[in-house]
Amino acid sequence: MAQQVEAGATSGPIQNEKLSKFTHLNESRMSRLDRKLKLLPAVEERLKMVRQPQNWLVITETWCGDAAQILGVLNKMAETNDAIQMKLIFRDENIVLMENHLTKGARAIPKLICLNEDMSEILGEWGPRPRKAQETREKSMATVPKKSSAEEQKAIKEEIQITLQKWYNSDKGESTQLEMLVEIEKWQM
Repeated sequence: MAQQVEAGATSGPIQNEKLSKFTHLNESRMSRLDRKLKLLPAVEERLKMVRQPQNWLVITETWCGDAAQILGVLNKMAETNDAIQMKLIFRDENIVLMENHLTKGARAIPKLICLNEDMSEILGEWGPRPRKAQETREKSMATVPKKSSAEEQKAIKEEIQITLQKWYNSDKGESTQLEMLVEIEKWQM
């Protein structure tokens, strides 16, 4: 990501100033999270007990605001136990895989796919965002008037993004950790 920021670029086939700015902003968000994020004690303890190797394959893009808030949490969780390996891949370079893991018909990211040790079996998946964040987004999206102009819709969607980022800032990664804790329990069966 640092190379993309330095070059004024972003991931994916669409290269424009808006996505480049999101990539730059997301690098700052991820850096802050990396410095400040603390795992919840119960989550950290449970992660240390994972014995069955897991491969977390995360579909993402550098311009994605949700990814900026979630990848750092997932990475800290994976770093807690050597039995968990995490790898990031770009959505737009892996369309076939993404098409097999849609959320409500959409290519929503980030999307974590948990695979067994030899990557031959899918143990489960999570994403694109914590349920409370999804509810916040859906509630806000429901307020978008169907007959509003493209410019009005754009302004409303930008406001929704701000609302969602405020939610992430106040949540401090706790919802992601707690939801992942539930998933890890399922994946260890």
